[in-house]
Amino acid sequence: LLLLLLLQCFATEQGRIQTVSVEQGVIQTVYNNSACAGDGETQIVPSVKGSWPSDTVLSVEYKGILTPPADGKYAFLCNVSQSGLVILWLDDHLLCGSDELFVPAPPGGPAPFPPYMQLSVKEQYFLRIQLYKNDSSSRKQQESSIDFELFWSFNYTNSVQIPSSALVPSVPDAQVKRFEMQSALAQGWGSWYRPNALSATLLPEGATLTVGLCQRSTGICLNPEGPFTPEQDRGQEEPHSPATAWVGVHAFDRSYWQLYVMLGGLNISLEWRSDANVNHDKRISDQDADVSILATVVNTSATNLSDYVLTATGSFVYTRLGDVAISKSQENYDVQDANEDIVSLAAVGLRSVHAVAATSTEPLSPPPAQQFPNNSIALSLKTGQAALSTASESFADIVQKTDEARNRAMFTVNASVSPSPGVTTSMLEAAGTAMQSTVMWNSIYHPTQAGPFVQVSRSFALQPYELFEWDTYFGSLMLSFDRRSLNLALSSIIQVTKGKTLGPNLDGHGFIPGYSKGGRWLSEDRTERPLAAQTLLKVWKRWDEAGDLKWVLELLFDDLMDYHNWLWDYRRVGELQLGGLGSDNCIATDVNGSTFRWCKPSWGMGQMQGARFESLDNSPMYDDPGDGYTLWNATIMRMRLYDIGQTAGIIAECEALAEMADAISRTSEASLLRSRQKSLSNLVQMYMWNDELGIYANVLLNGTSYPRISPTSFYPMLSGITSDKQAEAMGKAWLTNRTRFCVPPNATAWPPSELSYSNDSKTCYWGVPSISADDPAYLVPGGTSGIYWRGETWEPQVFLVYNALQRYDHIPALRVAREGLVVQHISLLLAVWNAHHHVCENYPSVDVSKTENSTTCTGNQFYMWGALPAFMALQEAGLYN
Repeated sequence: LLLLLLLQCFATEQGRIQTVSVEQGVIQTVYNNSACAGDGETQIVPSVKGSWPSDTVLSVEYKGILTPPADGKYAFLCNVSQSGLVILWLDDHLLCGSDELFVPAPPGGPAPFPPYMQLSVKEQYFLRIQLYKNDSSSRKQQESSIDFELFWSFNYTNSVQIPSSALVPSVPDAQVKRFEMQSALAQGWGSWYRPNALSATLLPEGATLTVGLCQRSTGICLNPEGPFTPEQDRGQEEPHSPATAWVGVHAFDRSYWQLYVMLGGLNISLEWRSDANVNHDKRISDQDADVSILATVVNTSATNLSDYVLTATGSFVYTRLGDVAISKSQENYDVQDANEDIVSLAAVGLRSVHAVAATSTEPLSPPPAQQFPNNSIALSLKTGQAALSTASESFADIVQKTDEARNRAMFTVNASVSPSPGVTTSMLEAAGTAMQSTVMWNSIYHPTQAGPFVQVSRSFALQPYELFEWDTYFGSLMLSFDRRSLNLALSSIIQVTKGKTLGPNLDGHGFIPGYSKGGRWLSEDRTERPLAAQTLLKVWKRWDEAGDLKWVLELLFDDLMDYHNWLWDYRRVGELQLGGLGSDNCIATDVNGSTFRWCKPSWGMGQMQGARFESLDNSPMYDDPGDGYTLWNATIMRMRLYDIGQTAGIIAECEALAEMADAISRTSEASLLRSRQKSLSNLVQMYMWNDELGIYANVLLNGTSYPRISPTSFYPMLSGITSDKQAEAMGKAWLTNRTRFCVPPNATAWPPSELSYSNDSKTCYWGVPSISADDPAYLVPGGTSGIYWRGETWEPQVFLVYNALQRYDHIPALRVAREGLVVQHISLLLAVWNAHHHVCENYPSVDVSKTENSTTCTGNQFYMWGALPAFMALQEAGLYN
């Protein structure tokens, strides 16, 4: 009985330990599949070490608590045989891993792992390791076993095996809930695979069906192994393709998604359907792992449809293992007697899926182009339609069920909802569709992250993926609109927050980086304006029912406090200690005590440009003021400027974190945060309010106001520190002033019919440009990026101004100005979406409606935060409280 009490090991149905209380060792789970998924054999072992036959054991996972025996620098060595791939996280910090898991590598090669981590005996660290069989052709020699051992070295001494005494086989409760949620989310079919939007991937198996088009007469085909994005050849980053694409609807629950593809005069609708995803919170059974793909010719200038074929290619991605088989039958396919699979995907140790052709007009044949892999087949488009399904269903069934799935996926608003003035229900539905589509198409999976997440844009193709701080938090907020995508929102928030850097001392108490490229290359020098706690608090307050999401606060609170403390210690500047901007070096010490830069440097690291990237890349706010005053102090790597946006962001984070601390009974932190909020707020009111101009402004460290006014001047309103008199003054003199930020004073003032605009006019039309329209640098190119933050309209800034106005709803003039802002910006979003199904990184601030390029983006053309006007309008209609 004592022994049973000592062990207390309870496994979930997936074989994961929920609660463990033993003295020493680590939890090891061995799987007969290559995904660390499903039912595994779990036991407690004394050390992180093992050898397994590579023909039966395909993945292994370790979890536990690491307790260092002494304070010091610990370097970790993952010693794995050639037959294995490994990745190790300590408190979610990536400390070692196999390069094959991080492809494609960025220019100049992969980023190095940290040279060590400074550990303390006063802390416990959550250890997680995943080991996979490596079956890649790049390995010259395949070994009969997978061998792995984890070593560490202390303060540059020789590497030794981690002793059992430093390991506790336990998983914190909040982490248990996290992995249960994320493993349930990473299941089923979806557009998970970032490189190719024409791929449907089944998780956790990694089984992938990629469709494409070929024109027989020209031999022009879409390469199934090449990249293809939802906005293909209409963005700025993605490689070119012979085809273009038009984004369709993507359901919040991944039960349906659509993409239009144009090739050689042919316009075809591709529709994916997976009914099992409707209940994605539950484990998907073998019978439910089905997907169908319906191809329909929409319109064409081509006269001979027989010249085109739909291609289907089977593969396994994410280093997952399985067998692909292709039918070589040249017989006509009989839909009434579907007895032959054209593509078979058999995942080792997990589910097998079979795609059957549900059309019978032409024999199956290999694709016409020689560059196609052997695992490809072609279906005729002679009749204008073709279909694939992994279920036993007729073509008529596929069409009917796809119609039903499409109708369910459409973004609808109940007729009883009252939109804000100037906004109609149909506008809400169209904008909601744009928001839903952009966040879902940009949501992906990658094994270097613990769960699926929304990323900046699929067209950022130089790394496996890119997580930007602002972008992912805003995307998570939009995902949290619908209960069906709430877990995807939470998983995204968790991953971007847990992706914080090791910090300047490499002790794990770092900051949320401005970007994470492939999970390995972080902007170790800089963050972005703080937004993390504010976002999580909104989502938690929206969906927490009877405390069932409190675990998320408990999971992330310490990480958010680390981030806040870093901001407090490293991003306050000058004598007043107000918020500022900087770009640091990544410094470590070697065995002789000498320092060296250990990381892959980000653009502008340790320079003025790096500090600009921490805010608004090329904003006029950071142009040197002249008279011999330079903003950059190269010695301390800080701007010589008190920044109102950074200061207001720190204050808003204090307020949000304090409310979280109350919720999870962290009373001492709550008291500290409120004290900091009060002191910093007082300093803002004393030194950063420009009474002459009637607005907050940046201040030089010599005490001189530097009023290059941007939307950041409204950010103090986010935490309510602005007096009603100040708020109303800013609204009248700046926000609704047509020569400055040109927000309509109310919804009925939109559009401004009495004014005429021309293409070359600099008259502000779409409100809240990134610099006031009366600034001499407005729409004047400068810095590294042309106009960019020098006058284009950016929806993240608009959204923060909207939130600031919400705080002052009791002031009538600001309330109706907020309504004007909403109708103005939903109109901007829909002008672009309705014309091209673009969602812009940034938009023009001037009216170009009478020109040929009236509805094109001024930045990337499928960038998720460009859909924030939809979220604003839905909030204003009372649909996100």
